[in-house]
Amino acid sequence: MKVSIITAVLNSHEIVRRQILHYEKMNLRDVEILFIDDGSVPELKDTSSMVNFDIYRTNDERPWTEHIARNIGVGLAEGEYVILIDIDYILPKESIEYVLRFTGDRINFKRRFGVLDENGDIAHDKKTLKAYSLKSRYFKETYFPGHRSQFAMRQDLFWDWVDTEKT
Repeated sequence: MKVSIITAVLNSHEIVRRQILHYEKMNLRDVEILFIDDGSVPELKDTSSMVNFDIYRTNDERPWTEHIARNIGVGLAEGEYVILIDIDYILPKESIEYVLRFTGDRINFKRRFGVLDENGDIAHDKKTLKAYSLKSRYFKETYFPGHRSQFAMRQDLFWDWVDTEKT
């Protein structure tokens, strides 16, 4: 397995449904997709037909434990590289394909505003973004700097990086 995509989630049933549809349309090879559920009520269901997809339940219902869930996900991941993203981040196929070709240590992703529609398709058009209350001042820029919580890195370096962040 080359890449594992890990997303911590809590009580985001509709966006998980849309994300599953989004990933299914990509027909990804050599990619594992893991949702780490921190105790959603009702429990998130695995409705995917993808072979390398799973939802793991942590049963940790304390607030603000998404980083613990991410660490659990990395511990479960089989990929040489891990992609860590938040549930509200939409990962386009081009970004996944880039990581599949990547041979470095760590990369960050640029961001672009978008919405996953009910069919799992990404919408970037102004009408849709306005309907989701995006302020028009953001329409001037196409891409934005990456967010520190959205990145890909070699899994064997992840734990060293986590230990460094603690100090």
